[in-house]
Amino acid sequence: MTSLKIMLYGSANLFHSVDFTSCTTAVSSNLRDLAIGGSVRWILPSHGSGLHLPNLQQLSLSTDVGCDIAVVLGACPNISKLSIDVRSVVGENYTENITVPHLTTISVLAGEIAASNLLMDRLHCPSLRKFHLTTLGVVDALSLRRIKHFISRSTIRDRPSSSLKALHLEYSPSFQTEYSPNNSVLVQILKEILRPLSDLNDLRLYNVFINEEIVKCLTPLSGGRLETKEICPFLECLCLGCTYVKSAALNDALEEMVISRWKSRRGPLDITLAIESFKGARKRQRIKECLEEGLEGHFSNVCDRIVY
Repeated sequence: MTSLKIMLYGSANLFHSVDFTSCTTAVSSNLRDLAIGGSVRWILPSHGSGLHLPNLQQLSLSTDVGCDIAVVLGACPNISKLSIDVRSVVGENYTENITVPHLTTISVLAGEIAASNLLMDRLHCPSLRKFHLTTLGVVDALSLRRIKHFISRSTIRDRPSSSLKALHLEYSPSFQTEYSPNNSVLVQILKEILRPLSDLNDLRLYNVFINEEIVKCLTPLSGGRLETKEICPFLECLCLGCTYVKSAALNDALEEMVISRWKSRRGPLDITLAIESFKGARKRQRIKECLEEGLEGHFSNVCDRIVY
């Protein structure tokens, strides 16, 4: 058997277990693709035996009923794609760094920001190419700093194979949130996250933070000598979505960003702006011209959900 998928549907109080005690160093597993959903408890080999999944390439798991992430990931030395659902920090006890040397894609779904923060603190993925994070809660400086440090540890400048290509960050507040457009701390950290990502070609930020300074940072300069390094110059896909931006104060800056991105593009370009005040952007003459020239532009008040 090379593939196993277990997903439970129905009562939230129904739990099952999967026995991995035979997957030890003495009995190598042939599994290459493993997906274990919520409400499933992992039964691992007894202490000293050692879980061993040497051929596993893709792993999807949930920690809702207990799963020793450090043990599981340590048993998968060749995993390249990971999707993990961490509901809360309750029961999570991994205190040492977890290195996943060949992981290129990671998707994290967190039930609370504290859970994603804990995971980001421990993971080290030196081959990372795609990072997707979706979390319940309101973006804050601590969360963005955790993301910044995780990306910094996982992208090594002298290793081209580790250059990050896709960054998707989505926050889902459980209540209506209002931000001050002058939150200089969030602006600075977000710029520090994006500035080193010169090879990024897919950027999607939903309810992260947006103000005029961030929009201008993502606007390529036209003509003249660049005094600072252009942020994310090779984007082919850009998605910005914010449910808390209601006023039209950003509209001119957003238009300029769209136009500049299109005029300085290196190839195909797809831009999605899910901002209430900008949903009528197609009526703007300069944007209309870009659309006629081939720009894939989507403007609405509903952000395309991130698909993993």
